[in-house]
Amino acid sequence: MEGTSINSLYATSARLVRLVTTDFHRYLYYQINWDNHLIAIKGPRGVGKTTMLLQRIKECFADHPEKALYVSMDNLWFANHSMSEVVEFHYTHGGTHIFLDEVHKYPKWQSLIKNITDEYPDLHVVFTSSSMLKTDYSQGDLSRRLRDYTLNGMSFR
Repeated sequence: MEGTSINSLYATSARLVRLVTTDFHRYLYYQINWDNHLIAIKGPRGVGKTTMLLQRIKECFADHPEKALYVSMDNLWFANHSMSEVVEFHYTHGGTHIFLDEVHKYPKWQSLIKNITDEYPDLHVVFTSSSMLKTDYSQGDLSRRLRDYTLNGMSFR
């Protein structure tokens, strides 16, 4: 794979991380054990899942931005490329963490996540999915490996 073709994903990740604010965090941010190797964050659209991923990268990887990559799975880049290409490139170029947003939009995403955790056991994977969809973690046999969290909407209470 030619390295320049993936540069658009890295540029998008860097831009979004740079622009996210860290002055407010949702309650779940502090409840997640970010040391786990496989984390799922579920929740309805618009509750802050993407912001949470970007905030985590901004706060924890400022000194080594090459170690973390944010990727939205509905990016048009995936029309001609696979997520496996991204993971291989990121890992072989020093990446230690990958944050996958909207993972449910990628075909056979459960198998993809399982393959990533099998083939790159020291890579930390955090992904988001909509709680509105039936997310069956057993399809890719993720249930034993996964620590999942649900981010609920905000309340006026």
